[in-house]
Amino acid sequence: MYSQLLKNNIREFLIQRKIDDETDLPDCPGYWDESAKKLYKIIDCEIDDLIQFMDQDCTEEEFLFLSEISPELAEFSKSKHFVAGLYRLAEKYPQITKKYNLMLDIEDSEAALDDED
Repeated sequence: MYSQLLKNNIREFLIQRKIDDETDLPDCPGYWDESAKKLYKIIDCEIDDLIQFMDQDCTEEEFLFLSEISPELAEFSKSKHFVAGLYRLAEKYPQITKKYNLMLDIEDSEAALDDED
């Protein structure tokens, strides 16, 4: 269930993502997948809780760092609702979406739903 504690944990994770982004960590092999796994564990595999965070509390900057791992999260969750939430954030924050071309991440997230392992 989405709670203040979960909201704080998601925010802490996204703050760490921002710090990592300022280092060479994102260039390490497997970084994106491991980062997405960490967030998936924080939300206890309950993607609906993350969607609630996205709809209710996600800031523009948090959207930026969330979008970077959104294809991996979509692959783990196989949730069309998660991808729909990304589109809602893109609509809510059009400037950052355009500036960082976040539609590519969203489209990759959508494509991950169709991938069969």
